[in-house]
Amino acid sequence: MPVEDAINHFEDKQFKEFYFSYLHAYERDGDIVYEQGNLIRLSDDGDKQLHVRLFPCGDQTEVRAHWEPSAKHNPVEHIDGGDVNHSKGESMIREEFDIVDKPFSGNLSMDDRC
Repeated sequence: MPVEDAINHFEDKQFKEFYFSYLHAYERDGDIVYEQGNLIRLSDDGDKQLHVRLFPCGDQTEVRAHWEPSAKHNPVEHIDGGDVNHSKGESMIREEFDIVDKPFSGNLSMDDRC
């Protein structure tokens, strides 16, 4: 599905747009691809967040996710980035969304920030 539709699906699951995050991009097939969706959902206690970045991929959406300290409740740990768990983020998304049917394409590094 297109990114706009994917954003709606994530918002239906209580994800919120995350405007205070770095814009991420990476090179795919010689082109620079920029994220078009950036959403988070806080854990029940607010200490962690599931962070999702959505990238256009033709008429589909590429999903990249990670579990990390909450920017709101743990800003120093969040910026430090030492407790970012990409595999847990991926598994959490797969458990919740049956529409994710392809392998995740990988992690974004700090070098991918714009």
